[in-house]
Amino acid sequence: MSRDIAHFIGIPSNDAIHEITKRIDQKWQNIWNEISLNIKLEEIKRTTKKWHSNVTLTRRQDVFLTRTRIGHSYLTHAHVLNHEPQPICPTCNKPVTTKHIFTECTKYNNERLIFKFPNNIQNIIKENNEESILKYIKLLNLYSLI
Repeated sequence: MSRDIAHFIGIPSNDAIHEITKRIDQKWQNIWNEISLNIKLEEIKRTTKKWHSNVTLTRRQDVFLTRTRIGHSYLTHAHVLNHEPQPICPTCNKPVTTKHIFTECTKYNNERLIFKFPNNIQNIIKENNEESILKYIKLLNLYSLI
């Protein structure tokens, strides 16, 4: 909304922009709530609000965290590009997913204990937990595969 229009209708432009942004955010959240019942992302993040970080990340780290959070990485989805079957964990005989790596795989039980990760993927891959996520994946030697 231009400043001229906001001035014409008698409200400060900052107030108008704030109200419009708030309504757009609420509309997007309502859409997310409706569609998220059928998608796996809802298990990781139930809100459309942006994740905030307490640490400064490089572009590579930011991309890595985004791929990890949405569960779409080379490690978990290369099979789609290569027209192959989904990879199966040799230790657990289950599909390789972000959730499996962070919460289920018995191969990484000790590493999860070091980081005191809960069994809930949403509580692991949350905002302000970026350092732990990065260190965990590096410890597992999976960083280059994400």
